[in-house]
Amino acid sequence: MDADVAVITSIALDHTDWLGPDRESIGREKAGIFRAEKPAIVGEPEMPATIADVAQETGALLRRRGVDWRYEVTATHWAFTDGDGTLVGLPLPQVPQPNAATALAALRASRLNIDEQAIRDGIAQATLPGRFQIVSESPRVIFDVAHNPHAAEYLTGRLKMLPKRGRVLAVIGMLHDKDIAGTLAWLKSVVDDWYCAPLEGPRA
Repeated sequence: MDADVAVITSIALDHTDWLGPDRESIGREKAGIFRAEKPAIVGEPEMPATIADVAQETGALLRRRGVDWRYEVTATHWAFTDGDGTLVGLPLPQVPQPNAATALAALRASRLNIDEQAIRDGIAQATLPGRFQIVSESPRVIFDVAHNPHAAEYLTGRLKMLPKRGRVLAVIGMLHDKDIAGTLAWLKSVVDDWYCAPLEGPRA
């Protein structure tokens, strides 16, 4: 399949059986979606060199976070800057901020002609079920599918931003081939009590 824009959001040590044992291998595997003369948007701030190698080999138009585009976040809004200018006063997204910024970079690099107000509305309304999904406020219940250290780091940051109402209880279930220790290392700073949910199957 040939896409008009290729996007790599992040590089984390996950799905190593399929993607490779290290970040360089995973980066090269993910960059397999790059196509000649088409934008290749990378949201990973510490991009493996193999991604640049593939971009050069394929002739893709590499657009790197922190180099070709960037974003800045305040308590109430955020701003996005690329080669076409800056958008300020953007609404804080309900999806992970790096993902929203990467999506905006891809949108602005595409041939789609979407006006600025539609972009602002889309950012404000976009949701991703299972990613810091608040399903109840009394009591506060949050669903999140974080299953690797990278995702747990983001989840920890979001939890720290919430006013603490009491003890934080976590119900967790993970497959045995995930980095359980690395994932919990992030979350233990914000969780008071743990409840382990049993799983079934060969990877449980």
